[in-house]
Amino acid sequence: YRHKNKLALDLLATVLGGNMSSRLFMRLREREGLCYSINAATENYEGTGVLAVQAGLDTARLPQAIKLIRQELIKVITEPIGLEELNKAKEFIKGKITLAMENSSTQAQWAAKQYIFENKLEDTKQFLVRISQLQARELSLAAKEVINFKQANLALIGPFNSAKPWLKLIKP
Repeated sequence: YRHKNKLALDLLATVLGGNMSSRLFMRLREREGLCYSINAATENYEGTGVLAVQAGLDTARLPQAIKLIRQELIKVITEPIGLEELNKAKEFIKGKITLAMENSSTQAQWAAKQYIFENKLEDTKQFLVRISQLQARELSLAAKEVINFKQANLALIGPFNSAKPWLKLIKP
């Protein structure tokens, strides 16, 4: 939860699979027709976290989907994110947060998480400013630090005896 690049990783997840104009959604669902749904998100905990990609697809399409997901992850490590794509992701997150903060329960959860995990309280407006200030370089650095195919893991729901054969498609 206290990762120095937490905000950059959240924005990176949005670029990858946070909405219907994200890289994974456009490539795997719209262009290739490989999956019903696909998204990327971060989960943050006290001493650890995860950048996860989830997809709903027919098992016959799994090998191709894994291959393309891996390609997109490599791209965010090796190629800078363009300004237009970065700004779209920023505006998406800022809009989502602004709408969510109209709910008093969400406001309470926001404050509680900050206080419990970060021992501070940050105003929503300050947080939105920090999002606006993020640069593509920060997302690239975060991607290089966190995306590690040697440590990747895979969970499958379906008629599989083991994820090991499929995991070989991810790991080098």
